[in-house]
Amino acid sequence: MRSSGLTLAALLAIAATATGEVEVEFREKIEPFLQDYCYDCHGDGAKKGDITLDDFKDLSSHLENH
Repeated sequence: MRSSGLTLAALLAIAATATGEVEVEFREKIEPFLQDYCYDCHGDGAKKGDITLDDFKDLSSHLENH
């Protein structure tokens, strides 16, 4: 579980600095990973292990506004 937290932290760091090419990479590589492996337990109101990605799931709209 600890490596999952580190992976999530790395993904969040990448997403926080996403612009241009990095934003495209996020949408093509990272977001599908989160959809496949994270959102079932940590999205749509699910909060397994006190971790929710509901705000992160809509990150693409946040990236467009920054």
